[in-house]
Amino acid sequence: MLSTYNNELMTERTLWTRRTKPLPEPHLARLQKRMAKGQTLEEAAEGVGLTLSLAKSVFIRSGLPVPKPLRRRPIKSAQERKELGEKIHLYLRHAGSASVSEVAQAFGVTTTLVRAALWDQDQHRLTKRPTMRDRYSDTGILIGLQLMASERGRTTYARGPVPVSRHYWDTHRDPLAHPPATEVVARYGTWLAACRAAGIPTPLRTKPEGEIRRWTDDELAACMREFFASGVGDSPGAFQEWTAARPDAPAFGTVITRLGRWTELRARLKP
Repeated sequence: MLSTYNNELMTERTLWTRRTKPLPEPHLARLQKRMAKGQTLEEAAEGVGLTLSLAKSVFIRSGLPVPKPLRRRPIKSAQERKELGEKIHLYLRHAGSASVSEVAQAFGVTTTLVRAALWDQDQHRLTKRPTMRDRYSDTGILIGLQLMASERGRTTYARGPVPVSRHYWDTHRDPLAHPPATEVVARYGTWLAACRAAGIPTPLRTKPEGEIRRWTDDELAACMREFFASGVGDSPGAFQEWTAARPDAPAFGTVITRLGRWTELRARLKP
């Protein structure tokens, strides 16, 4: 058990050393290479091990438009669909197993049509897309939190690991090694519980967990003036990062609901 943990720790350290902050360029090149061969964005994403939403974010973060779905020749008649099912049957018997996107690419049709024409006896030959639980282990998540806390502490000249917020995790994680924060919360119940399981520092709470503080408009405005004067930034992401180590600070949603739009709030309260 200890050797397995050490092996996963070494793998995580290698990934972290190689790429602390995920860069879209390697994923972009792999996606474009597959799409140049006629694959759709969904098929290319499945081929490189990304979800469709992550594949779209690669293009967005690279400043490129998200590719539109390719128009493929539709098969309307039942006879054509039957013939396609026979071809798929022979293809899967020869290949042994394949993904839906691979079959669609082989015959130049959509994945929806492949599923419609597929025979029932060939269902077991299709390789299933891995789920979040299959792709990311609990040990990998905990090791990722530990390494991120240590790396962030080193870059901020702290004496040791520092707390990691959900926003910081999503911004700096490697999509191929670590799931989004929503998946981490789904497994551990809360982000604080995940941090405790990883053994990294968590923000000190000044009020009992679950207690709701009633903020006045003056208190919210004073807190925002303090944030804008801190010099850490003036964006919503910077505010959420700033409040990560301040459990007594108001939530972003509370500020927007009570004080209005962020741009107007920044123009009114920023010194």
